[in-house]
Amino acid sequence: MQSSTPLSGKVSLFSGKQAKFGASSIFDSLGFRVGFGYAFDMKAYGDRVLSGLNGSKFYKGIQDQRMFVNLGTGYILGNSHRFNFELERSFLGKLNINWLMNASYRLSF
Repeated sequence: MQSSTPLSGKVSLFSGKQAKFGASSIFDSLGFRVGFGYAFDMKAYGDRVLSGLNGSKFYKGIQDQRMFVNLGTGYILGNSHRFNFELERSFLGKLNINWLMNASYRLSF
C-alpha cells in the first residue's frame, strides 16, 4: 500500500426553490434543491482496499469518473444561522458512493 494525495473535480447543475415565511414563523426561509453532475479524479489514487458489508475489494491505483445525483434542504434562521442537509448517490463509475450524507451548520459573524 502507498499513500497518495487525492485531486478530484466536480461539475454539477442544481435547481431549487426557496420559501420565505413571515416574522412569526420559526423558520425565516426553507429551501429545497435537486441536482446532478459529473465527478472525476484528476490523478490516479494510490492502492486502496475498500471494505463494506459485502466484504473487501482491492483497487490498484485507479483514476475514476462517475455521475451523481443530489437532494438537499436548507434552513435559514435570521441573518446569521444556516442549517443544511444533503444526500448524494453516485453511479456509472468504478468507485461509486452508494449514499453520501452531509449535514452542516454555519454561523456568520
